[in-house]
Amino acid sequence: MSALTQSDRMVSSHLSRRAPRVPFLTTWVARSVRVALLWQHRHRTRTQLKQLPPHLLRDVGLTEDDARIERTKPFWRP
Repeated sequence: MSALTQSDRMVSSHLSRRAPRVPFLTTWVARSVRVALLWQHRHRTRTQLKQLPPHLLRDVGLTEDDARIERTKPFWRP
């Protein structure tokens, strides 16, 4: 996951805090949950992006084309 956005990094770092040594299955489950929560976050923010009017898109520094490109990405793509 080298191409993470700043928002993705914040969510990922928040979710990555875990005990120093855990069994393989627990680690796998924790990573799976972290990925699912990251995907959920991307889906939610891209859905919200669809609802922003043009003047608010300009406030956050996006053009309508930028917003269209971002909201058409699948949730698993950063």
